[in-house]
Amino acid sequence: MIVPTQEAIDETKGSPSQLYKYREIDDLALDALSQRKFWFASPESFNDPFDSNILVPAPSGYSKIERAFIDADPSITPGRAKELLAGAIDQMNMMAADVTKSGILSLSSTPYELLMWSHYAKSHAGMCLQLERHNGLDLAKRVDYGDKMPVMLKLMASEQCMHGEAISKVLLTKAKSWQYEREWRINLFPKDGKMEKRLLEVDARLQAVIFGCKTSPEDIKRVKSAVAGHGRVEFYIMETIPEAFRLKPTPI
Repeated sequence: MIVPTQEAIDETKGSPSQLYKYREIDDLALDALSQRKFWFASPESFNDPFDSNILVPAPSGYSKIERAFIDADPSITPGRAKELLAGAIDQMNMMAADVTKSGILSLSSTPYELLMWSHYAKSHAGMCLQLERHNGLDLAKRVDYGDKMPVMLKLMASEQCMHGEAISKVLLTKAKSWQYEREWRINLFPKDGKMEKRLLEVDARLQAVIFGCKTSPEDIKRVKSAVAGHGRVEFYIMETIPEAFRLKPTPI
């Protein structure tokens, strides 16, 4: 069977061989699937108000950030710390504008999460695409979960992060309440101030389609037709395991 068990996924220790995309089954999804395209969403459309939000400290906190520059490098003078802070603020403002116009493809490292099926796959009546983590998906980065939002200016000061590294930490950190998603994501930034298209082709081999335990025979047939040009693709349907609150993929 090509779909790994959850135990096998856990044994990869954060470096899975496959990534998963939960989807509803509708005309838009089928059209994108047939063209090997995925939607890169705007952060402004996210259902989490903290996700990809660049936290801007109040001016009253600037002195602490200047102190952080000096603590990280004692050779920095107070005057130089003010200059570094001013430059960091300029970089932060430019990156904040880019983030709102960026595109994010959200994936998961597991096909077994009950809430993911409920939230993103039409209450178990949709599908979950198993994609080989290779070529285009090499760009995917794992999301970390924590109790505090990373502050870009503080990262640039106390940890001496370059602005690109700091913004990456901001975009790849979410609250612990979201950790069930086991999210991986690809972030694309606009080249000329905006993303002309958000439905983009991704060079990733589709290994399998896993249908929800409530997916209709008609929708299964429609999906099989849509992926006819993908080469060898395996098909599974999730079954519930009595008394376990778990799912099991069964070949069809």
